[in-house]
Amino acid sequence: MNQPFKWTDDNFKKALELSKTSMSMSEIGRELGTTKNAVLGKIHREKLKNGYKLKKLQKTRGASHYYYFKKIGRGKCNLCQKQFDIHSKFDRFCMTCKKTDMYVGS
Repeated sequence: MNQPFKWTDDNFKKALELSKTSMSMSEIGRELGTTKNAVLGKIHREKLKNGYKLKKLQKTRGASHYYYFKKIGRGKCNLCQKQFDIHSKFDRFCMTCKKTDMYVGS
């Protein structure tokens, strides 16, 4: 019967060395006799314990919608009739009108 995997200093050093090569985490896990998630979790916990700063996600200003969708044209708002930038073919209202109670349906 398979015994549960136990992290030792040697296993961890080997995982770090292999991670610097072109091996994937799945391959490293197979090499050590564990899973890729176990390898990823161990490396992550050791980095946190040793004071490494993890890369933070970059925050965008405004709605995340504009981060993913680029401007594709200009259109007229269906509520206030002002011109606004369209970022999706489904945009019908400007940001000012989207923040009103009338748009939300309250």
